[in-house]
Amino acid sequence: MRRTRRWRRRRRVGERGGGDQYGHWRTDSDDRHDHLIGVIARLPIEALVVVRQGPETDKSERGRRKCLETLLPELTRYGCTHLVIESRGARDDRRDRDMLDALRAKKEITGLRLAASSRAK
Repeated sequence: MRRTRRWRRRRRVGERGGGDQYGHWRTDSDDRHDHLIGVIARLPIEALVVVRQGPETDKSERGRRKCLETLLPELTRYGCTHLVIESRGARDDRRDRDMLDALRAKKEITGLRLAASSRAK
């Protein structure tokens, strides 16, 4: 069986089988977190990772907002001018843009453009 680059990349990152190829930080185990942190740390890139671990009762949207509240100003401090994030649908994409606008209004960020993109299958 010929193995593709995509397959090899998935194996390196420890991607799951059984159709659940994306996973989610919130539902992953601590061992998986440690594994993924190690993989990211070894990549030959500059990276900024924001993780928020709130109470189980927190809604996922609140967690996303809190992460963006930290991530977006940090990106502008690094000189980032464009950010592409995964689209979550029109309503949720609007919430992300609203968060960006709120940070602009508080003068916490300037010059950052946000675009949502569909997940590549």
